[in-house]
Amino acid sequence: MAIWNERIRERRLEKGITLAQIAERLGVTEATAQRYECGNIKSIPYEYMCAYGEILNCSPCYLMGWENKEESPKIMKFYEKLNDIGKDAATEQVRLLTLDEKYTRPDNIIPLYHPEEEPIGNAAHRRTDLPEHELTPEMQQEDEDIMKNF
Repeated sequence: MAIWNERIRERRLEKGITLAQIAERLGVTEATAQRYECGNIKSIPYEYMCAYGEILNCSPCYLMGWENKEESPKIMKFYEKLNDIGKDAATEQVRLLTLDEKYTRPDNIIPLYHPEEEPIGNAAHRRTDLPEHELTPEMQQEDEDIMKNF
């Protein structure tokens, strides 16, 4: 029996999950889920290994024997409870955290601005710092000239 077969079975039994529950989540028959677990099916599709990780609350890498850490990070327990909209929002929040040096490992900081690169303007709009009735004709012409160049 391969390591992933053993780990799937061990985790399933530890969590009190039945083969029928596994089969339902994978969208396969209970017999197919049992064959994955006992090693009668020698290769498992990537999507199924990812699903096993979610179901059994561990990483697919652990199931494959590529790492020894059983539990998923705590954040994954919360993430798995989210719908697709929530997952997109959570992913964006984590991405934003990685842009702040306060939350990022020193070896993983990606500078946002490279001084050797020329900044590129990507938008032009009318001035918003003053109400329109306070703009002089010269100010309005200056704004128009700037916007024409973009």
